[in-house]
Amino acid sequence: MNPASLKQEPGVIRFDHVVESGLSQRTHISRKLWVAMAGRAGLMLKPVPKMALVVDIETVGRSVDEIPDRALEILFRSLGRMEGSEEEMEARRREMIERFGLDPTTGRIVCIGLLEVESTRKEAYYGTDEKVLLRSFWEYLDRNRPGLFVTFNGKSFDFPYINMRSAILEISPSIPLPTRRYSTSPHFDVREVLAGDDRHRRGTLDYFCAVFGIPSPKAELDGSQIDEAFRNGRHQEIGRYCLADCQATAALYERLKAFYPTS
Repeated sequence: MNPASLKQEPGVIRFDHVVESGLSQRTHISRKLWVAMAGRAGLMLKPVPKMALVVDIETVGRSVDEIPDRALEILFRSLGRMEGSEEEMEARRREMIERFGLDPTTGRIVCIGLLEVESTRKEAYYGTDEKVLLRSFWEYLDRNRPGLFVTFNGKSFDFPYINMRSAILEISPSIPLPTRRYSTSPHFDVREVLAGDDRHRRGTLDYFCAVFGIPSPKAELDGSQIDEAFRNGRHQEIGRYCLADCQATAALYERLKAFYPTS
């Protein structure tokens, strides 16, 4: 990656490495706008292949102070039915809090990474204002209308999480995020393809990258360190890590797509 090609704005990382093809150049002005412009100009367009878009999110737990008291009471109610010393109860409570980031009702999104598979153009929206991240994501989808989503465990985690956080924050979606299981179109979930319905099969992104000989996206940071990085203000580092996950997911998709047609 050429550092000179990196463009930065508050809360956004963009990599604009675009191959020399008409379609890839058009994606920079948005596919929807290109079709509209061509139509007004009376141009005859060849059928435009559907854009494959990799999506990945990074999340952290919200602080206890941010969660409604009634919700906390319900969450911690089970602790009252357990036996153990005061220290053991406190340890269990801390363990529950440490897992807040995995649940959209107790967590929040701190980064959304996007990678256009054909052009390899990448964007990451990151920062402390979750509403801004989500609005940027939905606006991107409205402009570009991808025909295929590519994720790693996105049907079970990323897309439901995005939908729930958007609903809680009263942000309207621009297009539906498909989550129907056991299909590869319009959502190719790499984790689902590799593991099928065996929920106990080894299934981390890092594991499958090792199996397929793809460079690990976890070289400098991994998911367990996102909370600490966010608290320390290392937001751009989280953005770069998220894009590395997108790149690894795209590489796995490229190896698999011939075996699981999407059209």
